[in-house]
Amino acid sequence: MTHSLYHAAVFLYATIVAIAFGATVYETLVVHPAWSRQVPASIEGFTSTPVSRLNLPAFWVPAAPLIVLSGFVAVGMAIVAERETRLLVVSVAAATAAVVWTLVYFRPTVTKFMTDFASIPAATLGPAVRRWIVLNYLRLVLVTVAWLGVMHVL
Repeated sequence: MTHSLYHAAVFLYATIVAIAFGATVYETLVVHPAWSRQVPASIEGFTSTPVSRLNLPAFWVPAAPLIVLSGFVAVGMAIVAERETRLLVVSVAAATAAVVWTLVYFRPTVTKFMTDFASIPAATLGPAVRRWIVLNYLRLVLVTVAWLGVMHVL
């Protein structure tokens, strides 16, 4: 019974992480370039078109806690089932770091870009957006580590 619960917990976590990985890649390759290419004009164009009506928080608000919670459950079940936990712990740590970083830096900062871009001097906005984009690639690395780690566990 314990092994069945372990497999179910790891499968659930792997599914959620795979979905988050895909969403992160999509945002990085499609959504972020749409608003970050030539700020502030690209932000203004993005926020004034129907594409900006993408409701990304509708996905990420429930997904973020599910990623972390399902990861902790999977690690807990691995311990109970006396399974190897190293890769699973690395995966969950990377996923948790990405979620925390998103909540602390990425979401508030991009919200400020989208709502207050007109009040931010272009000389400040451009470098801040470039920094956000570069750091987002590092976040993508964290999500990739989370995904690869749990795929090796499966």
